[in-house]
Amino acid sequence: MKKNLENIFNPLDWLSTKDTKILKRALSLSTDVFTAWDENKLVGIVQVIADGGITVHVHYLVVLPEYRNNGIGTKLMNMVIEKYKDYVRLYIESRPEKVEYYEKEFDFKKQNFLVLMKKDLQGRKKLDKYDK
Repeated sequence: MKKNLENIFNPLDWLSTKDTKILKRALSLSTDVFTAWDENKLVGIVQVIADGGITVHVHYLVVLPEYRNNGIGTKLMNMVIEKYKDYVRLYIESRPEKVEYYEKEFDFKKQNFLVLMKKDLQGRKKLDKYDK
């Protein structure tokens, strides 16, 4: 599993996912993790955190670059939506370039009244290439 996690997260260049031991722990403590496989190769993953009845939060949806645009991400998100359809709301963190995809494909609405904020608890200045 370690190699599969490295293969799927390394192309993203997220420093926050470079330590597979911490990543495996985070995944094991998630409410749900949905995956897509090509034989023994992990090609897609979505991490879900839910509060038990009101809010579902998709922390990330990742598909290997060479497997994108084949419906894998859509299938993974549809699995989340189906499983949590009785909840009140579903949130997803999205890079700006993916907002249109989530709006068109799943009818997500951009929320201008929410601001995603972060505090690094380990003293690192940058966790990934998107950090300022």
